[in-house]
Amino acid sequence: MSSEEKDLTIGEESVAALSLEQTGIDDDAVSTVESDSDRIDSIAAFCGMVWLVSIMDVCYSWFFPWEARYVIGSLFVFYATFILSNNDGLNNIQKNRPLFILLFLLIGFMIIRRFQILYIPFKFGPLLCILLWRKSALLKFYANFRKYIVFYAVLSIFVEFLVLSKLWVSLPYMTFPPQDNVQEALGYVNYFYGIFSIQATDFGLSFYRACGPVREGGHFAIFLGFIYFSEKAIFDKRNVWVFICGLLTLSPNFILAFFIAEVYAAIVKKQILKPILMFLGSIVFIIVGFLSSPKSIQNEIIGIILERTLEASIENMQTDGMMALIDGRAGVYGVSDYDAFLHKSLGTRLIGETLPEGNVMSDYRYLVLLFGYLGTTLIFIGIILFSLGRERNLFGLSLLSLGLIIFLHRAWMFVDLYHWTIMLLITNARIMYSELLPVTEEENAEESDTQNMDDVNLVPSFVDDKN
Repeated sequence: MSSEEKDLTIGEESVAALSLEQTGIDDDAVSTVESDSDRIDSIAAFCGMVWLVSIMDVCYSWFFPWEARYVIGSLFVFYATFILSNNDGLNNIQKNRPLFILLFLLIGFMIIRRFQILYIPFKFGPLLCILLWRKSALLKFYANFRKYIVFYAVLSIFVEFLVLSKLWVSLPYMTFPPQDNVQEALGYVNYFYGIFSIQATDFGLSFYRACGPVREGGHFAIFLGFIYFSEKAIFDKRNVWVFICGLLTLSPNFILAFFIAEVYAAIVKKQILKPILMFLGSIVFIIVGFLSSPKSIQNEIIGIILERTLEASIENMQTDGMMALIDGRAGVYGVSDYDAFLHKSLGTRLIGETLPEGNVMSDYRYLVLLFGYLGTTLIFIGIILFSLGRERNLFGLSLLSLGLIIFLHRAWMFVDLYHWTIMLLITNARIMYSELLPVTEEENAEESDTQNMDDVNLVPSFVDDKN
């Protein structure tokens, strides 16, 4: 076991060690139990990652039908839940009762909607099981997810360097055609280098978007944003690798997540002026760099963000306003389908309908079309509960802001539940870290008999290793 893996034994084990010193119980009497619990937590975290990767639509899963990925990944989570139950590793349902109620309401809705009924146990079952896992297993799950994203961030930066230096032509790759209606409509092409991909469009790009393990840069930017936010908000650490790769995705999603993380940290430290100056300075730098670049590069950048040229974007904004830009991303068929949906029967509007062929919508209207007002409302409530359910404070509001960005821009991601899982892992990491924070000097003065935890290393090494 590496030193990094050893340092990951934090959380409940740190508290347990302190309790043993106070009670005088011999460490050897419980070392076997602790070792088994830690090993089982590690197995559960690994199984959780297998399931999460299987539903995240990573590039090396494109070879397999989505039904097979769901079933295989779910079996790993079911097995992990079984071994945790034999080790007293499951929590009481009461702790997450609102989340369970919401998920069962969604299951009932899916049955009424007749949406993938045969796969409902494999769609909702894993998340229902993970909600029962103990906090130490969830913390290891978060650590694994964080390592996974950072690994792809570092690798993507390296590939981007090879692309810009023209050395990439010597690397073997496979070209993947568009994977869905959205990519086909926008002319995306994915270049598959082993276990990761980069992306080009038909805008005549001279550079590529970092996509990590998924199909497009905006998707990867959301994962990077979650990791950057969680490390900054929970552990007060800036991950440089994640930041650089986030910029290379050329996606506003990461910029928004970065801004939310920095504002949260500034408010907590009561240094709100610093992130504002950083943000304004960055905006000025970007604008100056953009305006000083050749017109062809300007059109490339605008094309990536808005899927159209600079002239077309300005023309549409002048005639139809900002909503025209959003409609442009939805496509002509998407906008007309949504307008037609609004005039259908009340029953159809409540539960949705099968998406018409060629629909490329990705914002909240996608959910309205597919699940109607009722299903969309349940999903929106889920975003609130998974972000604010356990942390009703500024941290929860910040995490909710990230969820709303996804809801307004890439709502389809909530259909597969993996973003809810990521929110759960981040919230759990925050709760565990808060429980283990050293007491402040003021609290020591008021409660002299309070246990001093200043000498305990509470920040896991996986947060420090890339900063």
